[in-house]
Amino acid sequence: MDKYQEKYEEHQSNKTNIIENNVGDEYIYIREQQDLCVLIDIISRRRSQRIYNDKEITKFELENIKTAFNNAPTSCNRQQTYMKVIDNQWQKDRLETLLVGGKRWVNKAQLIILLFTDMLAYKSPIEKGYMPYLDIGHASQNILLMCEALNIGSCFINPNVSNWEEFNLTFNEKGLLFGGAIVIGRYDKKAFRPNKRMNDEVEI
Repeated sequence: MDKYQEKYEEHQSNKTNIIENNVGDEYIYIREQQDLCVLIDIISRRRSQRIYNDKEITKFELENIKTAFNNAPTSCNRQQTYMKVIDNQWQKDRLETLLVGGKRWVNKAQLIILLFTDMLAYKSPIEKGYMPYLDIGHASQNILLMCEALNIGSCFINPNVSNWEEFNLTFNEKGLLFGGAIVIGRYDKKAFRPNKRMNDEVEI
């Protein structure tokens, strides 16, 4: 049994566990209307940022981004997603040529976060086709919202790579599944927010 299967078995056994005394204040996450407004504001203000200045991302901010990633849900809590933080300019320049969606701009950001998942965690042939990307998607959203809360620009790039042999040799020595990248950096002017649907337009 591998480490992911152990976490899966633990998750299955915990499904029937019940939190006792869960009516106390410690389980009420949004205690005031103001807290809810802050959350909605963070979600509403987030947009894809592709123009950056040269101000650095602090260690404290990066640790918060890692915490957001670490707390993202994974299928059956197998915790099989990983991130690689790229801050070396040579590597950023290489990724500018390899990430199809990042041509002519990703190497100007402070950091590029590569997102991976270990296919060993997925046992069912059916789930292998979609579950890895769902897990990466959950982790990505946590990072994007944390960046917005920190006033850091961010943009997700899909996992379309122009040269897989070079990419895997340089950035994926463990042979994991690459699920996309998030480019983050400081900015002087926030990107334009595109129009969004109204609440009464989202139901079918």
